[in-house]
Amino acid sequence: MHGRVPKGSHAYHVVAAVFDSASGARVADAAVKAQVSGIGLSGIKKYLDRMEIANTTSYGGFFDLPGRDLYTIRLTIERPVSRNRLIWNSSTTIGASHGSLACDLLRPVASKIFAARVSGATAASIGTAMEPDHRSWAPSSIVLATAGVTLIGTGFYFLLLRPPLLPEDIRYMALPPAQFDPRLELWLTHVFRVMGDYVLATGVLIVTLAVTSFRQHSTPAAIGALIGGAASIGWMAVVNFLIDSDFKWVLLAMALLWAASLVLFWVEKPNARAFLIIATDRHNCRGADAGRGKS
Repeated sequence: MHGRVPKGSHAYHVVAAVFDSASGARVADAAVKAQVSGIGLSGIKKYLDRMEIANTTSYGGFFDLPGRDLYTIRLTIERPVSRNRLIWNSSTTIGASHGSLACDLLRPVASKIFAARVSGATAASIGTAMEPDHRSWAPSSIVLATAGVTLIGTGFYFLLLRPPLLPEDIRYMALPPAQFDPRLELWLTHVFRVMGDYVLATGVLIVTLAVTSFRQHSTPAAIGALIGGAASIGWMAVVNFLIDSDFKWVLLAMALLWAASLVLFWVEKPNARAFLIIATDRHNCRGADAGRGKS
């Protein structure tokens, strides 16, 4: 396995198993890269070898971890059928004595058989979760950011360009302009400026959401985008169809852009689980921890 067992008393075997969260089946086509680093160090980074044991697939590799330190283990998982790059981080301390090396490393991880949902939910009692790579841009976040930019443009239109009364406004009221109170235009100017401010602010918040939590595939972010979009551009499009506005198709296109980002979000939603077992090939722990941690 992995060519040969490395010499030395600080060789640790990192084993990761990846599962599909929907079917529970093991994932055999992933590329798994592990990075193990001490405090303030970049650490060792390598792709884990695919291992076939008893008709099951897992990924493993040896790491040399000398001395007592708090080590951060970072897994990057990529699948050819998914555009998402999944990241998992965990920290654990390696003890100094030979007898405690494996036990110190195994207890925080192997004794609980870590299972992190890629969707962003926290793991059982570890407090960390696998999540998409924050550096990558998914189509859903790009589309949502574009929808936010269109709202920002609409806000500037209401603030700077929209006249108090459009031809469709006069047509809808079915009154000659001569019968309008002169103060109406001043009042409507203030109303549309306030409306423009709110539309502009909504667009800025949507863009911010798109580049942060929504981009990280946070479910609460998607729920917020759903409610916020329905209450803003969604309802605005509906009202413009009710009054037969000249801008109804433009607003419908903006609403569809927002809706498309939510559809893409659920299509892209990661669907894998990762199990991580770490052990040393030199030392074994007694009891339940060792039973789960042997490689």
